[in-house]
Amino acid sequence: MKKSAFTLFELIIVVALIGIIYSIVLSNFNLKKDVKISSLKDIKTILMQYWQRGKQIDFVIYNECKDSALIINDEINESFKPKINLKEFQSIETYKVDETGSLKQIDFAPIVTEDKIIKPCFRFSIYKNGANSSYIIKQNEEYLIFFPYFKDVNITDDESEAIKQFNFDQYRGVDIEETN
Repeated sequence: MKKSAFTLFELIIVVALIGIIYSIVLSNFNLKKDVKISSLKDIKTILMQYWQRGKQIDFVIYNECKDSALIINDEINESFKPKINLKEFQSIETYKVDETGSLKQIDFAPIVTEDKIIKPCFRFSIYKNGANSSYIIKQNEEYLIFFPYFKDVNITDDESEAIKQFNFDQYRGVDIEETN
């Protein structure tokens, strides 16, 4: 009588395949339920925990800075309601640096989702390729400089220094001189 059984090698292959399938399935569900943003300085770090390659994440504050949402690939994600101190975001001003080297306040464009049009008073995005929104935010007497890729947020209390740091990163160190 011949016994039929699995060899050790066959069992290892089966366990490895089950592990691979399990990790693939779990990677689609790795978003945590609580998105807690305690400080504007930490927004980039916190949102990167929820980002997946090929997906865009937008953190928006809207409804005259009274509500917030996490939007993933242009769909409001109702199960991930951000927990934030909205008062901290009501006292901010968001700027880009214009061609003349001056700060120009950003007026955020409306976001169109499947069922809503949202007019944000603040928006921070992490794009599909891992880049993020880049601008200068004035909060109280500090300027927070958000760079487009994997650099940390810089903080200064001097507007001209904020512009200089932002321009240095934007133009990759090329000195920009004014011509008269």
